[in-house]
Amino acid sequence: MTNNKKGKKKTAAQLAKQKQRRLAIRLEKPFEISGLYITRSNLEILGYDTSHVNDATMRELASDLGDACDWDADCAIDIAEQLNIPKRSEKPAA
Repeated sequence: MTNNKKGKKKTAAQLAKQKQRRLAIRLEKPFEISGLYITRSNLEILGYDTSHVNDATMRELASDLGDACDWDADCAIDIAEQLNIPKRSEKPAA
């Protein structure tokens, strides 16, 4: 448990929920590509693990995409690989 600004203690469940909200906001944070936007969730859809991708890398990706091509999945994959953004681990079929 931890204290919030009002001195009330937050439970582990409340802290977990707060962390989930922060991660969801981070996942959808847009980075502009010449009038278009790319988000971490766009990269997640393409199979990348963005859990450790910082905003500077996202800005670089957006800039490179803007320079190289319009928002195109194949181009995004090429640039993501150049920036060493890791692919998500494949989960075994159940």
